[in-house]
Amino acid sequence: MDYKIFFYFTLLFSNLAQADLYTELEQQKEIEKKLEIELKKQEDSSLKAYKEILEFVSSSNLNRNEQLKRLESANKAWDNFIKFTCNAKPLESIGTRAEYTNILQCKIKGHKEKRLYFNSLI
Repeated sequence: MDYKIFFYFTLLFSNLAQADLYTELEQQKEIEKKLEIELKKQEDSSLKAYKEILEFVSSSNLNRNEQLKRLESANKAWDNFIKFTCNAKPLESIGTRAEYTNILQCKIKGHKEKRLYFNSLI
């Protein structure tokens, strides 16, 4: 009789643990989806800021070609910085469900900073 009770409790608790894990995974997916949308917004925003400064410099006659080359170089440098920094950032979460979330958050922050940089040049 004691074995049956033990078996039922074990079965009950394992089902509860699986339900919690499923809920946690669904929440993680929802968070990642929201972060992906935010990242797309920030990428678009930083690209817009870059294009605005290109237009501003293109309308100038003073060292236009040199300024355009420097802006292109700065844009590439920002993209590389974001890419490499964010790939190294989640070292403490490698192999966990939080790894992708950390990468997305880092990229969002990086593109915000990139946008602010290009906006400050105008």
